[in-house]
Amino acid sequence: MSSGIAFAVGDMVRLISRVGLSPKTPDVFEVLFKMPPRDGKIQYRIRNEEHGHERVEKHDNLVALDDKTEPGTPNTKTDRRYHHG
Repeated sequence: MSSGIAFAVGDMVRLISRVGLSPKTPDVFEVLFKMPPRDGKIQYRIRNEEHGHERVEKHDNLVALDDKTEPGTPNTKTDRRYHHG
């Protein structure tokens, strides 16, 4: 069964993949709002308050901060969205 879990405004998240990002890009972000889908994918405006860094990121590259998955590794919560069973 697809989980379809969306992040809410105020949720704290981190990036799963940092490929192509500066090492100075922050690790932890707050979800500011959900944006219209792009190419059929949910996306969010996120912000790191400490560094004043904002960006738009796709749902499938975000994980809840309380998830213990290491950055750059597959995330079972994310992976479940693509599998039935």
